[in-house]
Parts: sequence; structure tokens; C-alpha cells
Amino acid sequence: MGDNPTTVLYKDVISDLNTSFRELIQYYSMADYKSGYLKTFEHVLSLALPSTTLHERSDYNRLAEQFPLPSDPNTEISADAFDSYMWLYEKIMRDVKLVDKEPDKGESKTIEAFDLGGF
Repeated sequence: MGDNPTTVLYKDVISDLNTSFRELIQYYSMADYKSGYLKTFEHVLSLALPSTTLHERSDYNRLAEQFPLPSDPNTEISADAFDSYMWLYEKIMRDVKLVDKEPDKGESKTIEAFDLGGF
């Protein structure tokens, strides 16, 4: 790698993020509002956030104060609470450019990447 090696660790979380968000939409469309679905998605989303975690965001914490998620993942919450979390997740994904990202029109560069698989 030359005199100045740079190591880049790469974790593919986008496919998990897409799958998990699609699942949330399906649960919502079936009026299945279990808090565990949101908590599962939060773990996936948090991994995809650059330089922070979901629980460090003030917008998330404000919503969590308004609609706290029960500790039992099988507990159903209100449709309004479930919907509010989904809208916030979408906003966060847009804020950090996980959706609506413009294609990079700059110079393409090759990097060495390590896929950590399921970790």
C-alpha cells in the first residue's frame, strides 16, 4: 500500500437498512404496531449513521420522550406513535444522505475494503 497506508473498514448496512424499512412499512400497512419492530430498525439505522448513534440525536430523544417505546418488544403502541417514528427515521435518513443521495459525479477511486459480514 505504499509509504502511507490507509485502512478503510467497510460495513454494508444499506441492504439491511432497506430491508428493515420495507418491513416497517409492511407492519404499518397491516396495522401491526409492535414496538419491537421499531427497536429492530433502530439498531440497523444507528449502524448506518456516520459519526453518531441514533440515541445521540436530539430529534430522536424528543420523540422518545413524547412516545416512549415499551421495554417489551411485543407491546403494541398507538398508530400515531408508530407513524411518528417512521417519519422521523425517514427524516434522519434524508439528513445524513442515506436516501435521495445524488450520484457522485467526481473522479472514481478504488479503495481496499474489508467486509465484516454479519458483524
